[in-house]
Amino acid sequence: MKTIIWAVVGVLILSGVVWAAEIELSTPAEPAPRMEKGGNITESSEPWILRTGRIQLAPQFDGRLGAAAERDILRLGLFAPLTGSDEGIIRVEVRRPARRSASGGFSVSGALPGRSFQTALFTVTGGKLMATIEDLEAGRIYQIVGDLTSGMGEVTEIDRRKMPPALHLPPIIPEQEAPQKEEKP
Repeated sequence: MKTIIWAVVGVLILSGVVWAAEIELSTPAEPAPRMEKGGNITESSEPWILRTGRIQLAPQFDGRLGAAAERDILRLGLFAPLTGSDEGIIRVEVRRPARRSASGGFSVSGALPGRSFQTALFTVTGGKLMATIEDLEAGRIYQIVGDLTSGMGEVTEIDRRKMPPALHLPPIIPEQEAPQKEEKP
């Protein structure tokens, strides 16, 4: 019997089947009600910002994120669910594990499992977190910033379809004229 089990495990490993871990990175720190047109919630005057909220980062956040392997699932509780569903939870599959920089920071990239057009990028440097999760199919962008020392962060959910087109363009940097060399007589 043991031989059969080891044979099956060997076949799974050789065929590339990898067991991925689910790593919890954050939980909602407070309820964040969905912003509705005509409602009394006036958190933002920008129509593309759907909701904002505070999150509690997991203990040893940078260690958990930095140790995530390819195909691991990062579980982010961003908003308290309005119902008993997983509505406020985002799962990101790691596509490229931590890449370290000379400054000591690192970045991890991934994507939402089962979605064709999505990206996720987490950057940790100097005890700070900045992350962007973009789901083009749903038209949503989640921007996350956090402080690893306090363990607190903020999240903003954005509806891409309500953003003006100019916000999607790269910044325009005006051309600078080359300084004129002074001619000496």
